[in-house]
Amino acid sequence: MYNYDKDEPLSVIGWIGTILLLMIPIVGMVMIFVWGLGEGNQSRKNFAIASLIVSLLLFALFIVAMIFNGDIIMTVFNQIKGLTPY
Repeated sequence: MYNYDKDEPLSVIGWIGTILLLMIPIVGMVMIFVWGLGEGNQSRKNFAIASLIVSLLLFALFIVAMIFNGDIIMTVFNQIKGLTPY
């Protein structure tokens, strides 16, 4: 097994492999959790944790936007419902 120092910087090939793995739909999502919550290279771990935090913030922003958007749509429907034809 490869013996490495977890504080050693990740090589360019290591980063390319990381990016390629993250591009695979289910595998990428699982690997972000594995790298963020497990042992291993500190650079990759910090990257995974930062990715999880940004994803969580974007998801929360998406939920807020959907609630706001839903309120606007309901307002428009209620105004249309209140209108009477000629």
